[in-house]
Amino acid sequence: MRKKLLILFLLAALLVALILIIPRFIPRTEEPVLVLPVKEDSTEETEEVPVLSLQEELPGEYILTALFSDELRLSETDLAGLHERGIPLGLTIRDDGTAYLSIFDAQAGLEVNTDAMYLFYYGQSYPFFYENGILTVWDSGNRAVFKKAPD
Repeated sequence: MRKKLLILFLLAALLVALILIIPRFIPRTEEPVLVLPVKEDSTEETEEVPVLSLQEELPGEYILTALFSDELRLSETDLAGLHERGIPLGLTIRDDGTAYLSIFDAQAGLEVNTDAMYLFYYGQSYPFFYENGILTVWDSGNRAVFKKAPD
């Protein structure tokens, strides 16, 4: 009986020793703390890039350069012949939040919400995206791409 008790005691002591000793040998990784140097006297000149708001940059004349739908795909080269013949395919956006779409003989008045990035036509909303003079307007599966005309 004493032998069993001694063996249990030795196993318990070994277990306690392992629990206390092993964590000291486990490698630990710590996240390095990045300390940025503080520049007290900055003599470097920083170039300021002017950023125009969409409300300031969006107004102007746009030319239809591409039209995509499920059935039809017209690229800039496809539309070039129509532009050369003087057929109006454009969009005019004004500073007052109005826009006029001219396609062939039809003209439609639109409202522009630059904050929400929507064009509105009789209660129907059409989201748009603008980047570097390219205006893309969506209508469910259709997409019209306009390029800002040079001033």
